[in-house]
Amino acid sequence: MRRTATSAICAALLLGAGAAGAAEAGAGPKAPARPRSQQVGWSLGKLEVVVPAEAREQPEGRLAEGYTLRAQAQAVGDAPVKKGSFLMTISSFFPARDLPRQPRGLHYVSGKWRLVKEGVQVTSETARGPGIIQGTLVGALSEDPTTGKGSWTLRARLTPSQAAGAWKRGEGMLVVDDKLVGQLALTLD
Repeated sequence: MRRTATSAICAALLLGAGAAGAAEAGAGPKAPARPRSQQVGWSLGKLEVVVPAEAREQPEGRLAEGYTLRAQAQAVGDAPVKKGSFLMTISSFFPARDLPRQPRGLHYVSGKWRLVKEGVQVTSETARGPGIIQGTLVGALSEDPTTGKGSWTLRARLTPSQAAGAWKRGEGMLVVDDKLVGQLALTLD
């Protein structure tokens, strides 16, 4: 299997936890036990456009909304959902002029993602259950990801989830290459 830049990033995130854990195991007085972080990641197949972005020009700038992508996800290492389907919806805003906290020249992206374990049906009763993990995406990018061109990285957050056997939160990144192949890596706390 050929390693891509995105899988190398995901692997580095997962392996970095081992080095950090080894450094914490050094000699010295024992600190109170902290909850252990867990590094998890998924290799996403080619992301397929389910719904194209709906773009409109406004006096403040260009807004592209509703860009929805999906792919099959396969866990890299030990993850709460081993195999399932990944779905994300993002919006992108490109300001026409400098705005507070949004200088002109970047695409400001926000959205949501969800990973559903194979065989789990999403209903209002299962939406927060152990077979589903979900979260948010944010970032400021030089290119608009809703065009389907270029590679990009967004910060990913896991909303509180039971998928890891207990209520967990997490942060990490979603990396998508120029062929729309992605990797999702998270640190669960």
